[in-house]
Amino acid sequence: MPTNTTTYSLQKPTVGGDEDAWGGYINANLDKVDDLLDGTTPVTGIDINSGAIDGTPIGANSASTGAFTTVVGTTLNLSTGLAANLSTNGFDLVTTSNADLDLAPNGTGKVVVRGNTNSGKIVLNCENNSHGVTLASPPHSASATYEVALPNALGTTNASAVVTTDANGDTTFGGDVTLPDKIVHSGDTNTAIRFPADDTVSFETGGSERFRFASSGQLGIGGATYGTSGQVLTSGGASAAPTWADAGGGGAYELIQKQTISSNVTSISFNSITAPQEQLLLLFNQVTIDATNHIRFNYKDSGYNHLTGTSAYSSASLYHDASGAGVQGGSSSYNFATLTPGLHVKDGTAFSASYYFSGWGTSTPFFEGVATYKNSSANNSFARSAQAVGYYGSGTPTRIYIYTSANYFTGGEIYLYKLV
Repeated sequence: MPTNTTTYSLQKPTVGGDEDAWGGYINANLDKVDDLLDGTTPVTGIDINSGAIDGTPIGANSASTGAFTTVVGTTLNLSTGLAANLSTNGFDLVTTSNADLDLAPNGTGKVVVRGNTNSGKIVLNCENNSHGVTLASPPHSASATYEVALPNALGTTNASAVVTTDANGDTTFGGDVTLPDKIVHSGDTNTAIRFPADDTVSFETGGSERFRFASSGQLGIGGATYGTSGQVLTSGGASAAPTWADAGGGGAYELIQKQTISSNVTSISFNSITAPQEQLLLLFNQVTIDATNHIRFNYKDSGYNHLTGTSAYSSASLYHDASGAGVQGGSSSYNFATLTPGLHVKDGTAFSASYYFSGWGTSTPFFEGVATYKNSSANNSFARSAQAVGYYGSGTPTRIYIYTSANYFTGGEIYLYKLV
């Protein structure tokens, strides 16, 4: 009976026996060798470490130093690295069983995507490999050499947020933009929007801060210059920055007192008007009285004493009493609405007027204004201008006292403003 070789089971005839079987053994062994050579049976277990073939490159005519691991032509050296460029010849580098494909440079080495006729590019395809997004290096003309580093961590509220730029260069952020300090204008680096402190935003031009909003809503001009309470901004014109300035003379009026007539009253007083006030504004809004007659006023001091002296008069005889005599010679009041002799405010008809008082607290307070009302004689509507001055024999005015020759004021509102 024959025996078999260990690796490929080739048959070995028994020495001195198997006289008529040797031919069959030889034929079977030749078939197995043929299968090994044509690849039908894998070649395994060959040890050539001690043979002359060791170190001879496949395809070369002479031996070379090293282990038998070198392919000449398209050169691949599995132990010492490539000896020439490696072409995939149109094929891909792939893995199986969901394995990763790792590129692992040594030490400080990098994975470099080289350029050729174009800049180096990486294309990230969709799952169907029918669409892709390309990452491209700047062209050679840009002389660009820099590093783009990804952040250490994503935001906690919107981890999928991205930054997108359209074909026009307009950029859209998918979430909040966090800046350490400032936004700088391209090509104009001394113009910026800054965040110089917590809860504070400032604006710079020409390298200098122009204004800022601070944590409590304060408005700072030229830095953290917030002015003082009650100050107002004053324009510097077309060539200078605004500044903080004390209020006054700016043409704005501040309401200091208001009287609402909700039931019958015989008089209205505005008290504790501190002197001096550059200018006061007195407004009558739809004021009515219960009978046809005058609406009058005068000045009083803190002791409620009348201060209109014997030299009081009405400019151009605009104010008259019922008899037609001018308001002068001891009269203690001015008539607001009786603007021509014998005409009175019609009872039940609303009276509206505005009067400006200047020089308050001086010896010659001046007032002027316009009143609109219906008169008693012809039941016509009138709009009358009025001017008058009053002389104080003594004392300081602190009150304006308003009353009617009829019985009562029956409705309306009266406002007192001061110029600020």
